[in-house]
Amino acid sequence: MDFLLSDDLIAFRDSLQKFFSSDACAAPLKEAIERGQTAIVDGASPPEIAYTATRAKLWKELAELGALAAGVPEEYEGLGLGFIAVELVVEEASRCLFAPPLFETLALFATPLLIAGTDAQKKNVLPQLAVGELRASGGLQDLSPESVQKTLIQGNELRFKKDKLSGSVSFVPAAESAEAFVLREGSALYLIDAREAPKEVLRSRALETFDMLRSYSVLSLSEMAAEKISLTPEQLAEIMRRVEVLCAAELVGLSSRVLELTIEYVKTRKQFGTPVGSFQAVQHKLADMHLACEQARSLTRFAASAADSDPEQFPTAAMAAKAYASDALPKLVEDAVQVHGGIGFTYEYELHLYLRRARMLATQYSTASEGYVQLAEALIG
Repeated sequence: MDFLLSDDLIAFRDSLQKFFSSDACAAPLKEAIERGQTAIVDGASPPEIAYTATRAKLWKELAELGALAAGVPEEYEGLGLGFIAVELVVEEASRCLFAPPLFETLALFATPLLIAGTDAQKKNVLPQLAVGELRASGGLQDLSPESVQKTLIQGNELRFKKDKLSGSVSFVPAAESAEAFVLREGSALYLIDAREAPKEVLRSRALETFDMLRSYSVLSLSEMAAEKISLTPEQLAEIMRRVEVLCAAELVGLSSRVLELTIEYVKTRKQFGTPVGSFQAVQHKLADMHLACEQARSLTRFAASAADSDPEQFPTAAMAAKAYASDALPKLVEDAVQVHGGIGFTYEYELHLYLRRARMLATQYSTASEGYVQLAEALIG
């Protein structure tokens, strides 16, 4: 299987890189640092980061670029570029820790619909998503009471009766800005449109988490209108594997940016009158960081390509991509902090925001150890 990018995808990636490297996309990072510093000076906890003033404009520009329509089939008014294009969008967006709910919309909402949604559900929702008229999220992690410690986090407990959904779903990202959700309990998925939902029907309670730039909430529903998404165990597995690949893509994107920041720093930071980048120990560390990032990118790119063209190979490729990214890339960011020395530990520098995101992503949907065990079982049989 050839998983090199075509000329069209290379051009698409280049346009994404130009967009996500703009000052507008970088502004939320600077704002997060400023807000956090103010909170520390005032003796308070860093406030929840929300960027409502800039989100609408960025979301519209992103839609005009074709990023939201890339993975949507042409029959639903998308570009039909396949899952590999979605992986590129998520990877490039992660380089600036993109503020609007892009990962949430593409991975946690669009992916379940594309895999298991009915034709009517797709026709009703995907064209709106493709043109940027819908921001969405999802609660897809397995948070049943058996899979979590109740003392740490609330499990998902949903009741579906007569097209009404009641109960709660925990750990839903970007719930405050999402207009629609796909929620999971066990092997069941539910689609809800929250745009006109009264507060007494749909409420959210923010959770305090390690990631300052991506909020997580508990959604509480009371007789909320919903559609059940009927799916097979194979479809559910396909959905979660694709989410894992996009999670790995986020880790790759943020790690590549951290590596760039580190290389820039060691070229200008001097000790004993010499740039620290000339020291052999630092060069070896950077070489290891670069190798880890490229290995993770290759695994993730291969898995995304397999989703489009090699379904039999996709499950193991997805396991390998997520497991390796969760294992190697948080350590890459930690190494970057070490190479930066004292400034790497300061609040006003942005590395800690990347480290927070990397640590959160590494534990979601599957951990490195879980992924390695699953991969071994799949290969050994």
